Amino acid sequence: MTNRKSEEFSDRPEVWRTFAAVPLPEEIQAKLGELQRAFPSQHEDAVRWVLPKSIHLTLRFLGPTDPEMIPAIAKALKIAVAPSGKFQLMVTKAGTFPEKGKPKVLWVGIGGETKRLTYLRGRIQGAFEQAGIEPETRPFEPHLTVGRIQNEARYPADFRAGTAFKYMEVPEGLTFAVKQVVLFRSIMDQRGATYESLAEIDLA
Repeated sequence: MTNRKSEEFSDRPEVWRTFAAVPLPEEIQAKLGELQRAFPSQHEDAVRWVLPKSIHLTLRFLGPTDPEMIPAIAKALKIAVAPSGKFQLMVTKAGTFPEKGKPKVLWVGIGGETKRLTYLRGRIQGAFEQAGIEPETRPFEPHLTVGRIQNEARYPADFRAGTAFKYMEVPEGLTFAVKQVVLFRSIMDQRGATYESLAEIDLA
């Protein structure tokens, strides 16, 4: 007997979840891991942490992507990124998204040469549009996602966890150079998301 459901899924083209991001130096990832471990233990059950080695600075989330589009996307990314010079960013305060209502994302902010970061992101946005990719309408708010509130977390545990994180002290002096932009593929499994590099473009 033929499994119709299996047939339906086998006829669907494969799609990948992709995004362009700035990779972080290992020492910055390690410091963010220390921040995670310093989180108050009484709120720990409400949070799912991002593995420190997976923390990155997202510039443009593409979402479901046809693998056949990867060469064109990588070419557009190279056109946008290659002429840009290296610049410095720094890690700032802790916060949550959304700012009001049930917190969902725990993040650490970005400071330093943010005008150059915004300019770089704008070039990427423009190059992707020329490659036939729909523009992203959400405002660009540079940040590092370090954790998320568990879907199962209920009030008031979710609010208490978010508030506790916002009051954490982020170590000062955490700076890093933006030297490269990477096109990543996100792969989901039972352990969460892992990231595969599809293209790496160095800044001039």
